[in-house]
Amino acid sequence: MGEGDPSETGPQPRRRRAAPSARAGGEGARRGRRRHRFKKEYDMAKRTKATRRPHRRQRIPEDVIAAIRRTVAIAPIAARLTRLRPSGQRFYGLCPFHHETRPSFAVNPAEGRFYCFGCGKHGDVIDLYRHLTGRSFPAAVRALAAATFATDHTPSPAPPRPPKTAPAPDVLAALEAAADLYHRALLKRPTVRRYLEKRRIPTHLIQRHRLGYAPAGGRFLVRALSANHPQGGDHRHAPAALLRAGLANPPANPEAAPYDRFRNAIIFPLIDPKNHVIGLIARPFNRRGPHYLNSNFRRRAHLFALPQATHDHPLILVEGPADALAVRTLDLPAAAVLGNALTDDQANLLTHHPRITLAFDGDPPGRQGAARAADLLSRRGHQVRLAPLPEGHDPASLIEEGEDDVLRRLLVAEGRGG
Repeated sequence: MGEGDPSETGPQPRRRRAAPSARAGGEGARRGRRRHRFKKEYDMAKRTKATRRPHRRQRIPEDVIAAIRRTVAIAPIAARLTRLRPSGQRFYGLCPFHHETRPSFAVNPAEGRFYCFGCGKHGDVIDLYRHLTGRSFPAAVRALAAATFATDHTPSPAPPRPPKTAPAPDVLAALEAAADLYHRALLKRPTVRRYLEKRRIPTHLIQRHRLGYAPAGGRFLVRALSANHPQGGDHRHAPAALLRAGLANPPANPEAAPYDRFRNAIIFPLIDPKNHVIGLIARPFNRRGPHYLNSNFRRRAHLFALPQATHDHPLILVEGPADALAVRTLDLPAAAVLGNALTDDQANLLTHHPRITLAFDGDPPGRQGAARAADLLSRRGHQVRLAPLPEGHDPASLIEEGEDDVLRRLLVAEGRGG
């Protein structure tokens, strides 16, 4: 073997790998290969996407949505959110959307809607189901549709709304008799009259608007007006008429007699332009439930005290009957929306009042309702002004606290253009 032969020197040490920078191509070559591979995959995905038929979610037909709102019962869904108790034609319970200790959450099965008098949350059965499940609008509609009818079913068009008809003669007669009975009960009770005097409601407004008082007993009206009661006198009415008018509630025991719907409450009759009583509005003294209770009339189609309002000044629109009478003490025309949501039917009644001032309650629901009402009336050509009431106040509370001048300045001078 010659000198330097590897076989004579034993095993050779393992040769170290070259540094990355010393390999063929180096880091730049690897980046180039990655860019080439990425471009190749991108071009392939682009060609595949161009040839693939795009997926489009089918839009839910409007008639399906309308059918769900018309057919799905809202009360069972609301009962899963809060405990409900029946009261007349509605259900009431603690609001599931905000903390409260007195029930202000109302469910109207006939209209399929809910409303909270405390926080102003409102909507239909789809909105309530979304709050319950947290689903989006399309997902909620499909879930309700699957529980009601197949989603590919096209329901028949909704039947036209029946024409508005006046209450039946026996219902109108029962309402007139009840308003007269409650009015005479108020005049006979000095404590109630002192309460109204404290609220700054004068005697001439009590007489003109035929205010009344429903005693605390649960059989006052039924005993006085029932056709089966010996004290019915000349104003005897069938219990069925009292029930249809919303003056009495059906008993839990079918064999028992109906009982009064209004108890221990101030009564505000709803009077039409012909001076006929078409409904009663009650404001309970205890205030443990909703602020107002109504007999059976379409609340969203009437405005309290509108027929008695003059046209010599912009009409003041407020929320409740007590607020309307408070404004009337300032010799200003006023009408009550019976809530904080002005409807199209109510706006149709205001064609003869081109100038309107909105004086809703000084709270978030009141301000939101006033903004919506201003938009609705402005689009109809009315000249609208907003009267910003102090936080936590309404016209009735300002008058009761002796702030007549403050309220007058807000209504007359400090309105803002809507």
